[in-house]
Amino acid sequence: MWNLWNLARLEWTMRVGEQRSDVSAVVKRLRDALHDEHPTLPQESGDRDAVHVLIDTISDKTAKANRNNITRTDAYIEFFQQHPEIHWALLAHCVSRNGGWSMTDIKGEWCIRLDFEAQSSPFFHFLERANWLIFQDAYPQLLLYQEGKQRHQNLSHLLPYFHVSSFMKAMWDLFWEQGDKQLLTRALIINEQNHIESRVVQKPAYLHSVESSIQFRLESLLNMNQVLMPYRRNGKTFLAGTTMRHFQSVEDRIETGLRLYQILYQDGQVHDAVVRFMTEVPHSGSREDYWPHIFTSTLDGSAFSQPYEPRFTAEDSTRIAKRIKTGRALANALAEAKASGTGSTTTTFRDGKLRRIYSPSLHDVWRDVQHAAAESGDWFTDLRHVIYLFLRTKRQPLDITPGYVNSMQIIERSLALKKRAAALLGMRTTPERQNSVCVSRKRR
Repeated sequence: MWNLWNLARLEWTMRVGEQRSDVSAVVKRLRDALHDEHPTLPQESGDRDAVHVLIDTISDKTAKANRNNITRTDAYIEFFQQHPEIHWALLAHCVSRNGGWSMTDIKGEWCIRLDFEAQSSPFFHFLERANWLIFQDAYPQLLLYQEGKQRHQNLSHLLPYFHVSSFMKAMWDLFWEQGDKQLLTRALIINEQNHIESRVVQKPAYLHSVESSIQFRLESLLNMNQVLMPYRRNGKTFLAGTTMRHFQSVEDRIETGLRLYQILYQDGQVHDAVVRFMTEVPHSGSREDYWPHIFTSTLDGSAFSQPYEPRFTAEDSTRIAKRIKTGRALANALAEAKASGTGSTTTTFRDGKLRRIYSPSLHDVWRDVQHAAAESGDWFTDLRHVIYLFLRTKRQPLDITPGYVNSMQIIERSLALKKRAAALLGMRTTPERQNSVCVSRKRR
């Protein structure tokens, strides 16, 4: 159904759209790439040794930066700082940060208290494989562009050495010719989501274990899978972003990427503020990165010996979002605790008290993964997703903090329901057991 609809929209855009001439030229270029049924590696007429040295250098740099979510996320932003015309690098950094937060959420306080942490491994390996595959495919493209920029030469003919899709070979050629930053960004969004579609999202080994996991179903059910882009203005922390509702759908993932791209570049001041946050705040994988007055990456041994106290459900989500942005509740509580000599990082965020929510850093809970080589094959076999190069994305809200707080309230209500159900069933967990479970689960 999606395929027919997308192809029909593409045909309409080529015939009667405002930019039909430009659209038709891009589609012709892609059709030529599509009909090259047996692409071969380029036969270099120049210095073959120099070419292979370059390929080996890029491969080595990619492997070194592809160790884990932290190294990937850092590599994206470092590249963007050097080459801000490649918008996708900033977008990839933001999305990769969110991938890290999701990886640590499943080892964090809420999942531990909901007894989901024991099922966390399949979900982590699903996220990690997707994160790894995208970087393994995209980063060589970025480094090859960097090298070509230094030489003032289009080196896209070397992309087949890195098993990059013929779709991106055509789109990089167009970028070198026309310099259309938005078109290249849209192309990379389309490419990377298709790259992981058969290799992870629809792969039976991942499909069964991940879709049946409680974490995956809970995120989809409660719409808690927001992709966040924090930024600070006038002493306040805002959360821009959007919700990915159907991760299994490649079309929905592409549209999510396009919405995030729109958010990043639709307002100059917000763009600059997001870039400042992303470059000034190191990525740790903990949600403490953007809300240090709500979350902590420090595991206190007594944290789980006390019943959970809600941080978000005491007030209307809009009102509490305003309090959270300023961090005033934290500052006041810390001052009171210090004056009384009872200051602690584990007091409760409520009524002037502060026990922050445990959100671990990535290195504390997950080891690096040794990945098998990426599966071979080119996803680009038809034009079904080419329409996303040309669709306009409407303006997006630049602050979704109240909506995010509302999702946190849903989690806290789930915790309250679990507590009541356990009490009714006579299965109340003892503080000693909660504490020992928590401590034992922190990676040594």
